[in-house]
Amino acid sequence: MTNPVLVSTPQTPLKVGLTFLHYKDNQDQSIWSNGATQNTFFLYHLLRQSRRLGNVWLLNGGDSTASDLPTSLVPVKDGIEIMPLQQGLNEVDIVIEIGLKISADEVARVRNRGGKAVAYKVGNDYVMDVESIVFQNRKGPIFNGSQFDQVWSIPQHMRTCASYWEVASRCPVVEVPHIWSPLFYNTAAAALGAKAGYQLGRARKRAAIFEPNLNVVKSCHYPMLVCEAAYRQRPDLLESVYVLNTEHLKEHETFKAFSLNLDIVQKKVASFESRHVAPLFMALYADIAVAHQWENELNYFYYDMLYGGFPLVHNSDALRDYGYHYESFDARSGAEALIRAMTDHDRHFAEYNQQNLRLLNQIDIANPENVRQHERLLYGLFGLQ
Repeated sequence: MTNPVLVSTPQTPLKVGLTFLHYKDNQDQSIWSNGATQNTFFLYHLLRQSRRLGNVWLLNGGDSTASDLPTSLVPVKDGIEIMPLQQGLNEVDIVIEIGLKISADEVARVRNRGGKAVAYKVGNDYVMDVESIVFQNRKGPIFNGSQFDQVWSIPQHMRTCASYWEVASRCPVVEVPHIWSPLFYNTAAAALGAKAGYQLGRARKRAAIFEPNLNVVKSCHYPMLVCEAAYRQRPDLLESVYVLNTEHLKEHETFKAFSLNLDIVQKKVASFESRHVAPLFMALYADIAVAHQWENELNYFYYDMLYGGFPLVHNSDALRDYGYHYESFDARSGAEALIRAMTDHDRHFAEYNQQNLRLLNQIDIANPENVRQHERLLYGLFGLQ
């Protein structure tokens, strides 16, 4: 029988576990495969900086130890502590479901001995769950009966999902900061040396579109329209458009009909590419990132582009003061932003980077205020400050 968790004072060092999944034989998994994996590691590294918390572990539902993790997933293994999930559920004061969904019984094991359980939501579950039901593209239970103490989520999902989670999960929903670090970008860029980041001086620009095209939240359609509208006005400025993550769409009848209607496709300015690591692809092949989102205003890709000094043409109202903003579903507004990026960016490069630095410092996991805010949230689960 495990000992109950006893938390009685604000000085008690809480032990925290973040759920995670990796198997030894999966040596191809990449940190760039999805934002949820990055979010898991960013949160882990942030909590490890706390002087108030006790041990912080990754609770692995697979069979890997820290030494088994590939460098493509964890480029820096220093400070990574992994505990098997089932052992960790008997050890931690707080379990945070983030990188691996756990069962209702596993959540109850922690709570029944006095611990707390948090579901950390990093995606737009409302949209994805509705799509899975309507299009039958993902089977299985959406909610498995787990009784969490709180659901945590990042600002960009609160409008669409907060009420959905609150009612369906039967617990409070708390907004937490969106956090980031240049760790993964710097590791990817290190191999390029001086070629990393935006390169000044190219007269005709190369645009790249990195939307994953997995659902309606982030697709390549509007970025292609933005590039098309800009090309019609200033074909002299736009040399090429790379549309990534479209290997599975190239032969789709509807997508082909949409694409072939555009000058950038007819005149072979645009090409359709497979998946690539964004910082590497941008440094080697492109100058400007063109993006679009629907109810997903904060994005690690955006931060990485701003950090690298690349012009980011985007429609995120939350980042209206950064990059080159255009109005939500307005391709002509996007074209104006793209043309401005192509003509003005090199002249204002230093000011652009200085402006971006204010945002990046604010969201950095090394920012002490981000650490303190998470400490308050964790201790607040026990009514402590």
